[in-house]
Amino acid sequence: MQLELRQIDLRYAALRIADATREAALAASMLAEGQRHPVLVVADAESRYVLVDGYRRVRALAALGRDLVLALDLACSEDEALVRAWRLGVGRRPEAIEEAWLLRALLTEHGLDLRTLATRTGRTVSWVSRRLGLVEALPASVQQILQRGAVCAHAAQKVLVPLARANASHCERVAAVFAEERWSSRQIAQWWQAWRAADGAARERLVAAPSLYLRTVATIGRGVALPPETPEGRAASSLGAASSACWRARTQLARLLGDHPEVSAHPAVQAASTQARSAWVSLEKALEEIDAGR
Repeated sequence: MQLELRQIDLRYAALRIADATREAALAASMLAEGQRHPVLVVADAESRYVLVDGYRRVRALAALGRDLVLALDLACSEDEALVRAWRLGVGRRPEAIEEAWLLRALLTEHGLDLRTLATRTGRTVSWVSRRLGLVEALPASVQQILQRGAVCAHAAQKVLVPLARANASHCERVAAVFAEERWSSRQIAQWWQAWRAADGAARERLVAAPSLYLRTVATIGRGVALPPETPEGRAASSLGAASSACWRARTQLARLLGDHPEVSAHPAVQAASTQARSAWVSLEKALEEIDAGR
């Protein structure tokens, strides 16, 4: 059937991630070919139609100035319509975080329990619990960033979720930077590897100035553009080598001590630790002199 856009209730818009690039491409396609697939709706008690699938198509039509949308009424309860739309998968495959938002809506707004959710979705209770864990871990401000598509869902699942479980404050702070500066998944993963390998003080510095870390890594990766025979070139080269050695050692130690924590008590390891600490203290003095020259 044809519905006017004003008849559509968009109450579940927050369950899907916005993507301006894909929506622009969809609008261009619809301008040339029209709407090829109906959106999925369900009538509510007030004779309005609740949109359960097709939010991008509706936004694209609105952007084109269209008043009508081709729709299919699923003619069932609202919670069943949400599950049917998810199972049909008319559009793109939902991201894991989007599935988590859907499950939370069914749990909190429609009163379904975990076992019922598992039965309705054809999944296990364990799967439902793991999906719900994604949104339970993430602060509300971070979820809003994801909903507007400012950070990709893959990075959120691989980095922001475990970071939020470890330190919710750090997650909120860096997510805002990732969104504002439009970090790529690769850059976010690179930062996450450094955060995991760092200690408390170093982690705070990584969160306080994530962009500085990114610029430092980029500089080291492409080589410092200074003649190596100059004093500045030699200084930059030495610091770059020290930085790379520190990050490499910290990553290796984190993995090694995680698998074999008993090695930290070995006399040889203790002696090497003392030497490394002494060398670091000495290097810090030189770094303080460099900082004083800024």
